[in-house]
Amino acid sequence: MNDSKTLVPISTPGMAVADAVASVNLLTAGLAPAMALGSQLQQGSLAAGLSMLNAVSAQQSFYITSMAACVRGVQQLYGPAPQQPARPRKRRRR
Repeated sequence: MNDSKTLVPISTPGMAVADAVASVNLLTAGLAPAMALGSQLQQGSLAAGLSMLNAVSAQQSFYITSMAACVRGVQQLYGPAPQQPARPRKRRRR
């Protein structure tokens, strides 16, 4: 960075490259906390979304199970009377 605030004037291409690399390193180090916080917030959002998905799935499973139990109860109420199990016949000895 060759602006008026630089104390040492950049005179060679090698020094210009070194100054550019130093600027990129400084920029990378300055952006690291923001990138880390962004990644942390993204992971938190993903975890919250997955927990909501699991809650909805559990509600659907409970609903299906309760409907099946209700149908079974109605079948027992309105269905035919249960049959007595057949007794085995005793064999007569001759």
